[in-house]
Amino acid sequence: MKSNILTSIVMIISCLSLQNTVEAKCKEPMQGPQGSPGPAGPIGATGPIGATGPAGSSTGSTSFGTYYINKPLGDGATIPPGGVVPFDTTLSNFGSNVFNSANGTVTIMDPGYYLIEYGISLPSNSGLVFSIAVNGMAINATSIDMDSNGQSTSGSYILQLAAGNVVSILNNPVSVGDPVNGNITLVKLNN
Repeated sequence: MKSNILTSIVMIISCLSLQNTVEAKCKEPMQGPQGSPGPAGPIGATGPIGATGPAGSSTGSTSFGTYYINKPLGDGATIPPGGVVPFDTTLSNFGSNVFNSANGTVTIMDPGYYLIEYGISLPSNSGLVFSIAVNGMAINATSIDMDSNGQSTSGSYILQLAAGNVVSILNNPVSVGDPVNGNITLVKLNN
């Protein structure tokens, strides 16, 4: 700091005593050491309101449905080995997916991730296995066994489904029935 002050003093003396020879140098601005920062200024005025952003997506599901079967004892309803659980009634259906009550399937028209939940109630039988099937192929990871002590089973899975996929619940590996009760619910999770 002392050397900066001395340099400034020498420059001033040089300019005063040798005005003609160093005139150009004396016209340059002289710079001293940097001072401490000053106090913060007042807060400025609020700026104008920005443009409105684009509309967001809806928060609800664009496709969902619940379908069921309720065949009483003595009705003679059966599900053959490897057969589709014959859901035949619509409880709710919203969106573009198509329920086929003739064969108990749902055709996906609105692709995305779906929560699929199902429940089956049957007479006491051992060795029954139910699975979610897509396009007639059972998804092994969704298989649930029904033992001889239980008369009902249920499952809940999230699957990615494409437009045109056909969803059903398959019975494996033995024929069952009379009475047959069950339901399936599909809810699209994303838009």
